[in-house]
Amino acid sequence: MNAQTEASTSDNPDNSSPDTETLMPPAYGHVVGVKGHIYYLKVFYDFQQNGQLFRPVWNLPAFLFAGLWAFYRKMYVSALLWAIVVYVALQLGLKTDPVAMTLILTMALAFGLFGNALYYHKVGRTIARFSTTDTEDRDKAIANLTFAGGVHSWLPWLLISILVLSSATSIVANFISGEGRSGVSLIQMLMRAE
Repeated sequence: MNAQTEASTSDNPDNSSPDTETLMPPAYGHVVGVKGHIYYLKVFYDFQQNGQLFRPVWNLPAFLFAGLWAFYRKMYVSALLWAIVVYVALQLGLKTDPVAMTLILTMALAFGLFGNALYYHKVGRTIARFSTTDTEDRDKAIANLTFAGGVHSWLPWLLISILVLSSATSIVANFISGEGRSGVSLIQMLMRAE
């Protein structure tokens, strides 16, 4: 039994997981938004309970998509840093230079291990920027937190559209140049065989 399980069983006699939505301040939920709400509140709760605010916690999407994940989560400085590293790696020659590939893998690993911690600090800074004790401005503060936080929900659709468009363009270009004609004749041969 790990420390997290022990903590949850000591706090909850029925062995259910702690309700992080009631344990974390509501502002965190407003900034994180709907996408990944439960996951991030649990991670943030763990950070606060352990007292280690910058410890490694694996995040697979952050590892696989690194800078895109950071941009999706509105972490613009981290996304810019990733773009600079990718640019430098491409200038070095990603396919031929082992230093370039090492740079990319190191950044991806750093995002995978410390992406949650970076996001936790970004959320905390956002809360500090828009927090108010004035009850009249509470609705305005919540609206600001919700707008400043959340995700760019349009980003995955944009990337899928670019991927589909570039694939279609490549297929059409290969067909027009004659390289794709051998594929058409193979399809025709398969249709005749039936």
